[in-house]
Amino acid sequence: TSAVPTPTQVRPAAPSDGGSQPPPRRPDVACETQQPPNLNAPGGSTLQFPTGGGSSTSASKRAPAKFNAAALAKAGRLLRTWDKTDGADARKKLRKAEKKMAKKAEKKLAKESKP
Repeated sequence: TSAVPTPTQVRPAAPSDGGSQPPPRRPDVACETQQPPNLNAPGGSTLQFPTGGGSSTSASKRAPAKFNAAALAKAGRLLRTWDKTDGADARKKLRKAEKKMAKKAEKKLAKESKP
């Protein structure tokens, strides 16, 4: 995955072995000293290389997602209901736990600051 999009209508020639053989793996040789791949692939007109049909950018264009206002409104109602019941209880428990932790931290600081 690259942040740079691939160029359109550019496709190098297939490897001489038809692509069935990956480049040789040489774990005994450092990457810096291995022979670099030949990126000057033989080629010709871009029309000689099939692109999979249609425009090469057609796959990257998507139809916008359909907006479902009714589902969004229902989710909002459910969230407000939860917020009044279980959400309120959760906030109470969280505040209680925060106060308890703050008291512990104050005691620890007071203990550490004593000579």
